Amino acid sequence: MAELGLVARVRRKPRSLTRRGKQPAAPDLVRRTFTAPAADVLWCGDVTQIDTDEGKLYLATVEDLFSRRLLGYAMSGHHDAALTCASLQMAAATRGGADDIAAVAAALNARPRKSLGWRTPAEAFNDHLDSLLSSNVATTP
Repeated sequence: MAELGLVARVRRKPRSLTRRGKQPAAPDLVRRTFTAPAADVLWCGDVTQIDTDEGKLYLATVEDLFSRRLLGYAMSGHHDAALTCASLQMAAATRGGADDIAAVAAALNARPRKSLGWRTPAEAFNDHLDSLLSSNVATTP
């Protein structure tokens, strides 16, 4: 290979969807206990990235931790709240409570991060700029 001037291509490590930031992680409401006393008491979900020839595909799933049954799933080309809400709505329809989940999903879509105290990076940056501007205004004679 060296005689022909060929060299191996260095592969970059793929980037993850989640990056550790300065903000704390989401609260652990399950407390790492993945067993449920009865059906429909505890559900868990996951979003998985699947690489295909046509691009990335995201699969969101919802599972009942008592029966270990897959209750709902949704697929999309985008990793967003609509994907997870669609899988939750399918899970609720499977269990017969689609109206309840539709109301919860609508409330979460309206203010998903605000109700949990989360902020997007843009919101954190804007808050930081606001604090800088207010401190500069306060110290200006």
